[in-house]
Amino acid sequence: MVNIKKSDWIKFKAIKEQALEKFCANAFAEFEATMHDESLSIHDRYLKLYDSVRKTDKRLARTFDGLSRSRAAWQMKMMQAKGLVDDEAMEELSDEFRERCAPFVWDDD
Repeated sequence: MVNIKKSDWIKFKAIKEQALEKFCANAFAEFEATMHDESLSIHDRYLKLYDSVRKTDKRLARTFDGLSRSRAAWQMKMMQAKGLVDDEAMEELSDEFRERCAPFVWDDD
C-alpha cells in the first residue's frame, strides 16, 4: 500500500472533485457543439454524439473511477495530463506527493 499523508489525501479528494466537474463541463460543451452543428444531418449529429459520449465515458472511467490511496498518484497524473488540475491546486500538496505525481503526456482518444 502506498502511504499518503492524511493532509494530502483530504486535499486530493477535493482536487479530484474539482477536476471531475471541469471534465464534465468540457464534455458537455463538446456535446452541445455537436448537437448544434447544422453542417451535419440530425442523424449524423446523433451518431457523432453517441460516439463522443461513449469515448468520453471511457476517458472518465480511466481517470476518475475508484477512490483509493493506492490510485491517488496515478489519478493525479491522469488529471494533470488532461489539463484538469492547475498549478495552484498542486501547490497545496506536499512536495513528496507532488514528486510522485509528476505529469506525463497521455493521449487516450
